[in-house]
Amino acid sequence: MAATMIKAHKIRLNPTPEQEEYLRRAAGPRRFVYNWGLAEWNTQYAEDTDGNREKKPNAKALKKPFQAIRVTE
Repeated sequence: MAATMIKAHKIRLNPTPEQEEYLRRAAGPRRFVYNWGLAEWNTQYAEDTDGNREKKPNAKALKKPFQAIRVTE
């Protein structure tokens, strides 16, 4: 059996101050949405009282509560 070699690349970015500001602005909301979605998914998954783990929360189940908080947050 042959061993599998895993390769990785490190890439260093040297953005200008304007590019750095844009990257920070772009990452902030996406990080919030990801973390919120993960927490909400875990909550909905834990609230599944009938024990049917085959029916997991989906994007549609997450979209409605997100749209409700989107304006305020």
